[in-house]
Amino acid sequence: MREAFDWLKPSLLRDTGLQSARLPDFFQPQLLELTDDNFMAQFRVAAASSDTTQLKSLVILPQATPVKLFQPAHGRYYLVCAALSCRMPGFPDRSVQRSNGESVFFVMRRFVAGAEYGWVIAGTDKSWQPLNGQPRRVLAQEERLRLFPIAGSDTRTIFIGYVPVASREGYAVSAQQMRAAMSPDELAKFPNGIDPRIEELEGRFSTPLTKHVADSPNTMLQDAAAANPPQSATLSVYMLLDLWDYFDAYLTDVAVALRDNPSATFTGDQAAAKASLMTFLGQPLPAVGFTLAAALGAVAQNSDALNAPGGADPATLGLGIYDLAPFSGDPGVATVVAGFEAAVSAALPSDVPGVTLPPQSSLPGETYALRCVYERPQCAPPLQVASQPSLAFQLAAHFDNDAPARPIRIVLPTDVSIGGLRKFQKGVSILISASMQQKINMLTGHERDIIKDGTVGSDSNGIAWMCSFSIQIIFIVAFFLLLMFVIILNICFWWIAFFRICIPIPKKLLSG
Repeated sequence: MREAFDWLKPSLLRDTGLQSARLPDFFQPQLLELTDDNFMAQFRVAAASSDTTQLKSLVILPQATPVKLFQPAHGRYYLVCAALSCRMPGFPDRSVQRSNGESVFFVMRRFVAGAEYGWVIAGTDKSWQPLNGQPRRVLAQEERLRLFPIAGSDTRTIFIGYVPVASREGYAVSAQQMRAAMSPDELAKFPNGIDPRIEELEGRFSTPLTKHVADSPNTMLQDAAAANPPQSATLSVYMLLDLWDYFDAYLTDVAVALRDNPSATFTGDQAAAKASLMTFLGQPLPAVGFTLAAALGAVAQNSDALNAPGGADPATLGLGIYDLAPFSGDPGVATVVAGFEAAVSAALPSDVPGVTLPPQSSLPGETYALRCVYERPQCAPPLQVASQPSLAFQLAAHFDNDAPARPIRIVLPTDVSIGGLRKFQKGVSILISASMQQKINMLTGHERDIIKDGTVGSDSNGIAWMCSFSIQIIFIVAFFLLLMFVIILNICFWWIAFFRICIPIPKKLLSG
């Protein structure tokens, strides 16, 4: 007779022994939340205690669905725990025969629109792969996270594993997954899903061209044109260079045609769309008269000089005529930019690339769960027993509004006399180059001039500056400034009582 096994809630967490088998979570791995940096010691103490309430107090209860797991930076650590049992009366423990190749592990699963995905690592390629309706199997090359045994106070085995909430690895989200996770409003705005290539185009060219300066009716280029001397031509040329680099990355044949032969013909996929894009780029822009094709071609031919250290003056390269500031302020700029983005989108390859995200960044509608797995390769066929999914959860980002505050204690120096302060080591050094020193010297009330490439003072000696600071003294100064501002704000808002709590302690503790 073939043996059968089950993953169960650990016996120490059962309120009424096997009577709790009627409860839904009896066959479900449990998630524990620990708050001590030495969390394994905290867990061992709770597991070894005859008072089972200590361990039960660590179990995450589904007060909200899904629950949110926070990062170690928030002072929270998470363990998954379960018991591997034989399917027979009493559910006795199943010992893992590692000498025979048997193993236990757990896998993290991701749920998008009800579909389950596994985290697969194939060499340098890492991605979430669908289970295709078979969630109790393990994908080939799916990441296996370690489980290890600990004996509880009742001598029965508990398998535990650390949940990697703050994993640094990245995963690719396909266009299909992005569309599946989008809301109806987002789908109405982006019927084909969000194309990261168009997002990049907007960041490189469209947004800087049309974005208005805060509290000003001018766009960024118009504001640069009003500077003394005007800087809009330089900004325009480098924006055009960024646009040509974009074409070189995503539409190489278009970039080559713009640089070498604007009348070139295209072949292969999207040939007609690329020809339409070139036609669009060949139309004169309002308020300036030149075409984007001519401007991009001239900039591309001078890209080496523009990319040289220190940059180049567009006027000396004959590029000063390609100033986009008048076009940036033209009433029809939004219409032209929208048509430009549509032409680029049509010319791009139809396969929309995915987006690489860290695993802890969730798209709308995504949740995670864990499954424990027992593998017995000596069987024919090899046996894999996967548990029911754990409690559904989300993974909090590092900066999360709901994250708990980690207690922080900073001990200020006790000797703040002149003799004591001079002993503090200057442990922070900043190397300031001559060109950066010139920029710092411009902070004299004319901060707008920082975008200029002029000079202040003499750079003939070619000496950079090495500035060293004492972190202790910096902290003392910052501390007193903070208290000063808090006291001033307290006059208006009265919240200092919630900010500062001072507890007296014996002096001998300071001296010891």
